[in-house]
Amino acid sequence: MSGLLLNQQILPLKASTIALLLLKLVQIRIAVSAAGELLLNGEPASLAPIEAALEAADPKKDFVLYYRENPQASAPAQAMQVLNLIRSHRFAISFSTQPDFSDYVDSFGQSHPRRTDAWPHPTDPFAPWMPDVDLGIDPQKTFDEVCASPSQGVVIVRPDRASLLLQNSPSSPRIQELLRGLPPFVPRDEPHNIAAIANTAFTMLQHAVTPGLAEASRAIPFLGLLMGCAQAGNRVWIFEGHSSAIAAGLTGVDLLFVDSGMLPHLQANWMTIARQAMNLGGTVYHYNRENRQMLPIAPSSQPPGWRFNEPDGEASYANCLLTLLAMSPAESVEIETGSAVPNLKELASNDIEREWVAGLPFRYEVLDARKVIEILLNASTDGVLRTTVVSSDRKPKIQSFLFRRDGPRLKIDKL
Repeated sequence: MSGLLLNQQILPLKASTIALLLLKLVQIRIAVSAAGELLLNGEPASLAPIEAALEAADPKKDFVLYYRENPQASAPAQAMQVLNLIRSHRFAISFSTQPDFSDYVDSFGQSHPRRTDAWPHPTDPFAPWMPDVDLGIDPQKTFDEVCASPSQGVVIVRPDRASLLLQNSPSSPRIQELLRGLPPFVPRDEPHNIAAIANTAFTMLQHAVTPGLAEASRAIPFLGLLMGCAQAGNRVWIFEGHSSAIAAGLTGVDLLFVDSGMLPHLQANWMTIARQAMNLGGTVYHYNRENRQMLPIAPSSQPPGWRFNEPDGEASYANCLLTLLAMSPAESVEIETGSAVPNLKELASNDIEREWVAGLPFRYEVLDARKVIEILLNASTDGVLRTTVVSSDRKPKIQSFLFRRDGPRLKIDKL
């Protein structure tokens, strides 16, 4: 479902993605046998042709794949000579445990399948991507400790599962302004658990050093919002959303923010896992890097497994009410001041609409029917509203509605 805006057409929203750019790099493949024999790109070689290959390549963009047979044994002299040669020419080295270079070894000593023609890491450490994480550390223990700690600022959980704290600032006019500018969905009544999925790999550039706010904001563009959430008394943490840790990192979370740039790097069913781990009633927000908008999203049975949700409030409810009425076999609906607004599930006529309604944020007993009536009448001309309805499963259609008010009651008829 996509919905309509009163008197305006809404085009179906699509997930904003920022693809990981894989440079077409030159790979210099060097293998060293247990006896010290050298191979350059699969052919026997000595140090001279290896050095010539390095001199012909560009260390700013090309890299070396390196394999040594029986690495548990003492390295032959030729291996050390080759490594010194590579480092003297300032080339990045990607180590492999396989003679065909089909894997790479990360900084934690863990082996991963190698992607063809791709360096394991992007050249920009602040760009969105999924870093390697230390799989030897129990993520549940890490996040249990984070969740149990008092709110003192924003915690960044690094890929090595160490934690860095961006501390709250003392109260000041600037902080008070930040708090006043927080969106209404940020909890303020009592401490809640708020998590964010964003790039944290940049924290590995310096060992155990807490980054500055300017540096952290290069990787986490909505860091100011997170700092405000922490200043309001909430527990806030950021992690990369790795498949090994997404359930642990979101256990007991009430509010989740996801950087749109990280979406291509998350597992396909991340939203399902997130909803299962989060507290009942928890909400997920999508931060769009392109337009800097923060919009709610909900699970979907259709790819990519999530969809944009409607915001809460009477205006959004009025929009959804007319959308469903336009699609429904029903010819009319009534709203009465002082009574609960109609439950939208009664207008849903198929599984797609029922799924959409189930994900809407409305608490029908809280919505003000009087405000909904005023919104609808203000959008009409002489009691008639003509608009375009856009739905993900049907073609756009022109629909007119007739509003007839009788005291506290408003009847809406399809024309």
